[in-house]
Amino acid sequence: MEVNVESGKEPKGLGIYIYVNVENVDEYYQSLLDKGLTPSSKPKNWSWGNREFAIKDPDGYKLVFYQSIN
Repeated sequence: MEVNVESGKEPKGLGIYIYVNVENVDEYYQSLLDKGLTPSSKPKNWSWGNREFAIKDPDGYKLVFYQSIN
């Protein structure tokens, strides 16, 4: 797990991204939809070699679920 912090930001959670590696990002995305959650993005391939999507928790922390596609 990786954490990127932009210190001194308010409200709580602003600027903080927590990366969580999952085995199959598309299946995990669908499992969140099935539970009634609304991610803030859909799974997308990025040039740095990850397929990922994000969802915010109630405190504003951004959870980024990803899998390596390289």
